[in-house]
Amino acid sequence: MASSTNGREPAFSPEVRRLVSNLTLLDDTLASKAIDNNIEAMELLLRLIIGSDIKVSSSKGQYDLKNPYPKGRSIRLDAHARDIKGREYDLEFQRSIKGSHPRRLRFYAGMMDVRMLKEKQEFEELKDSYVVFVCGHDRFKKNLPVYHIDKIVRETGEVFDDGSHMVYFNGEYKGDDDLGRLAHDFNCKHSKDMFYKPLADAVKHFKETEEGNKNMCEAVERYARKQAISALTNAVKNVMKEFSVSVDRALDILKVEGNDRLVITKELKM
Repeated sequence: MASSTNGREPAFSPEVRRLVSNLTLLDDTLASKAIDNNIEAMELLLRLIIGSDIKVSSSKGQYDLKNPYPKGRSIRLDAHARDIKGREYDLEFQRSIKGSHPRRLRFYAGMMDVRMLKEKQEFEELKDSYVVFVCGHDRFKKNLPVYHIDKIVRETGEVFDDGSHMVYFNGEYKGDDDLGRLAHDFNCKHSKDMFYKPLADAVKHFKETEEGNKNMCEAVERYARKQAISALTNAVKNVMKEFSVSVDRALDILKVEGNDRLVITKELKM
């Protein structure tokens, strides 16, 4: 973990620095920062992946969508954008095949849609939405750079255009074209090796400048801390289930104390 003394900059462990040095744009920790308030980079990604001229009005990394239902699942978008026509975009960066499950796209699309109409607005006013999963794998194993998921009328084969669009980008694609170069950039650890300047400049800032690198090290530490708490919370749940004991008793059994105990207690007693 980072530490500081006498007002000096925090000293990050070699492990944290190694993790940061190995990040690519397929890692949401880096990608969300690279795209945050970066209109040029967001427009580049959307134009290449979706295949149309898109003028972005806002680009935000790590965008929270709270579920309106008590105990309903909330989500955090890796990157959210809106264009000048009011259409909304969610970009997710996923290395694992499990993280790109089709029903996850469906849920994310629904969470976006439910917030796009105000009270008494007509359904026809609902703007188009796009959920784009940038994957470190070829989800459909067809060696294509992009897979656009469209609804169709089964009996006629005609497209059923409800304005909801889902797209997978194949980060394993090796083609000698614009999308192949984009896939290459998503896998690069160093900005000097990248083709697209808006992406290279963002990677250079967060990995190769003092300010940006410090920002990334802090983000990696926060992520590691969150993962550790999540694992410990699951262990507490397992003890509660296995031995039919309360939260407090499970925490005692696992010898969880201090702030960890407060955080886990609050989550499990909600």
